[in-house]
Amino acid sequence: MGKLEMTDTSVEQPMPNEEPHAERPTMDALWTRHESWLTSNYPDGLLTLNDGASVAELSTLEKTLGQQLPDDYRSWLSSHNGDNGNEAGLLWSNEFMSTDRVASQWQMMVTLSEQNIRDIPTESDPKGHIVPVWWHRHWIPITSDGAGNLECLDLTPGPNGTIGQIIDYDNETIHRTVLASSFREWISEFVERVEAGEYGYSQDYGRLMPFEEM
Repeated sequence: MGKLEMTDTSVEQPMPNEEPHAERPTMDALWTRHESWLTSNYPDGLLTLNDGASVAELSTLEKTLGQQLPDDYRSWLSSHNGDNGNEAGLLWSNEFMSTDRVASQWQMMVTLSEQNIRDIPTESDPKGHIVPVWWHRHWIPITSDGAGNLECLDLTPGPNGTIGQIIDYDNETIHRTVLASSFREWISEFVERVEAGEYGYSQDYGRLMPFEEM
């Protein structure tokens, strides 16, 4: 019988389902791809984008929130500080809010929650990923549909959640849903869907929308 060779278990192995040589796109690269698509398919939407947020604007927002923003979200805002508020639907058909809009929306939601307007428990999907409250001051609104519904960075998740996950806030229900485990994942999926031809400009709604919803 031949001599057994021992396997060196000290060598770092890739995690399951991890691509050893795969590189995640940078936020700049994702913006470049989205801008390229807008240029060809929705140039009016491209024109609604603001210039990038300054270090001072980002710091002011963090001071208002009392929270440090995730690096990927800071980088995204550094390229474009939201849109000019014309509801172009540039992110998942919703308004891409500027630092000023984020701050004002957050302050309004905190005020409403402190007034106990709806002090009721809510449901998390998946279960245990989102704290069961109507609103939490560590939810940072980043998009709005203009009707009180928001998509938020969740900086204080439930026991099964992930810090920085993106959640859907629906002001008419008690349901709170995790949309992505991180801002980068959420943006990457959106850009991929846009590039795959799933979105277009709707004349009826005046914004970028999935074709299946037009």
